[in-house]
Amino acid sequence: TNDWQRALAFYDALMAELGAKRVMDYETFVSWSQGKGRPAFVAFRDRMLEKVSHLVVGDPLHEATEVGPMISVSEAERALTWIEEALAHGAQLLCGGRANGPLLEPTVLTETRRTMKVECAEVFAPVVTLTPYDDFEEALARVHDSPYGLQVGVFTRDLGLPLVKVPYAN
Repeated sequence: TNDWQRALAFYDALMAELGAKRVMDYETFVSWSQGKGRPAFVAFRDRMLEKVSHLVVGDPLHEATEVGPMISVSEAERALTWIEEALAHGAQLLCGGRANGPLLEPTVLTETRRTMKVECAEVFAPVVTLTPYDDFEEALARVHDSPYGLQVGVFTRDLGLPLVKVPYAN
């Protein structure tokens, strides 16, 4: 797999207002007992975090700024509350999770569950969840498990897969 291209696609999606809020990475199951875990997921995660960690957060009037402020301090605080709730219920913070006034650092979470607000509702903040999956049906069921019409993007080499499965997204 070309993990670097997928990480760049994630970066581009994150920067777009309608960008991905949940990223699911396909990984062929490798037994944990073999000590190999999810090597493709780990490589993708690490490259993505490297890219996200270099994003410039700040004043949108400065040309170098890539992530500007939230609409208000209270909205940044709301997003932080959602992040903290997820962490309190078992999510893992990979980067970000801090704010300075209305500036919220780009935040990547993993080990989230379907019931967490950061996954089942629109955060309207630079927050994404990263989830490995072993089966496309499993990932699709997770995407469907929300009362909202959250944005979905599918990155795959199997061009027939999304054409058959994605039109059924709610």
